[in-house]
Amino acid sequence: METSAAAVDERMPRFLVDRTLGRLTRWLRLLGYDAVWESGDDVAGLLARAQADGRVLLTRDTLVIERRPVRRGDVTAVLLRGDHVEEQLRQLRLELGLCRRGPARCLVCNERLEVLTVEQARLRVPAYVAETQTEFRYCAVCDRITWPATHWESASRVLRAAGFL
Repeated sequence: METSAAAVDERMPRFLVDRTLGRLTRWLRLLGYDAVWESGDDVAGLLARAQADGRVLLTRDTLVIERRPVRRGDVTAVLLRGDHVEEQLRQLRLELGLCRRGPARCLVCNERLEVLTVEQARLRVPAYVAETQTEFRYCAVCDRITWPATHWESASRVLRAAGFL
């Protein structure tokens, strides 16, 4: 029996990342997770949004973890201890059982990416890229095309260090 994308998404945690962990947001999206970054200082608003959207709140702020909605269990929150993204990802993998989940989401806007064929991408990417790459993804919201070029090598090192590869 085949599982629909919507059913898979329902089982995957969705994240609300506070201002202390902005860089982590893109890495979660790279792993295929729905992750939203909130840059503001309004802790009450942050907790309300996490609760309303059913998102796991990620923070490095110990005072956020001590707030009543978290203590009561109305908001699931994780206090990340590491300074580096590798440590933060490793902690999430160990504590929440995160793993790489399908294709990456858009690193800019968090939308699901669509697969493009080489022929479709050829019209929109530099000729050298069209000749040397075989995998392309497209964000319909941002109108961006991405491909796993040389930056994937450095991203792979981080993901390997965190235990995802």
